[in-house]
Formats: sequence, structure tokens, C-alpha cells
Amino acid sequence: MPGPKLAVRITIIAFGLMILAGAWLVSAGDPTDTPVPARTPEQSSAEPAIPAIPKLSDEQRRRAQKIVATDPYVSRLARGTEPAIARPAVWHRSNGELLGAGVEVQFPSPQDFPVVEWLFITNADALYEEDPAIIEPRVRPEPGTFQASARNVEGLIAMVDLAVGRVISLSPTGDRVNLFPTEGQALPFELSSPG
Repeated sequence: MPGPKLAVRITIIAFGLMILAGAWLVSAGDPTDTPVPARTPEQSSAEPAIPAIPKLSDEQRRRAQKIVATDPYVSRLARGTEPAIARPAVWHRSNGELLGAGVEVQFPSPQDFPVVEWLFITNADALYEEDPAIIEPRVRPEPGTFQASARNVEGLIAMVDLAVGRVISLSPTGDRVNLFPTEGQALPFELSSPG
């Protein structure tokens, strides 16, 4: 059984990958931003339609970058550095509903943080439901916070809810990132181990 540091490291990586899957996986393979058809010609009419993947307009991308660049949580964590803010990727639900943008913030060198407030999505289970029979339409991400210190943070993944115009989830990234919740506080997501 892994120790607490390894379990937290594994969880951070898994949590970041879960967020990235919805934000980057789709747009990374589509540099032309061509919409995906709702149904391919090979599909029969009996098969359920595949929801079209939403695209971000240039204005939405600029707005997402501006929101991240001026966000108080990001500004506190980026203090004294000049982070690079990547091109935003679409963030959507499995039913095709646009949620906003995922934006990577990269620090010039790894950072260590004392206890700070991190943002996370409290209703991730409902938000990322994949079963079309039970997906609730128009579920909006609900932000929450938790206190933790972090070491070896190479960057951040900021999830921007464009409907409300703010960062609602902020996760540390890095090959060797460690996250340590404050005493008496658990991480707001499940710890898992490989295998």
C-alpha cells in the first residue's frame, strides 16, 4: 500500500488528467477546429447520435485567457514569476454542453507554496456523468475550496466557467508535484492507487 505522499501524488496526477481529458483531449487532435458531425454516415438511425463537440470562438479564447491572467487565485500563486498562459481548449460535458475553457499556466521553474486555498469542482460526479439516460441537462460546475501546501508545482490547470466569467477549478501540475492538505482536512477527491 502506498504511503500518504505517494497516494497524494497519484491523486493529483489522476485529478489533473480527469480535468484535462474533458478540456484538451478533444481539441488537441483537431487543429482545424472543424466541428464533429452529430452522426457519421455509417451509423444507423437506431444508434444514438453522438453529440457535437462545441468549439470556442476566438473571443471566448481571449476572454478565458484574460480571466486566468487576472484571477486572484492565479495571481497569488504566480507572484514574482512570469508564467506562460497557453491557448485555451474547449471544456465540455459528454452531452456536448459547453462549460468553458481549460487553460494551462506554466511557471518558468517549479514553485513551492505554503498553505494556500485551492479551487475544485464540488459536483464533478454530476458534471462528468457519461450515461445519456441520467445526464442532467444544464448542470453548471460548482466551485469549492480546500487548504493545502504544495511542492514542485510546475504549472496550473485553470478551468474557466465562461457563463460566470471566473476560474472555478485550479489544480497544480508537474512530474513531481506534491500536495499536502492542512491537518484535519482531507483532499476533496478520492485517493486512489495504481493496480
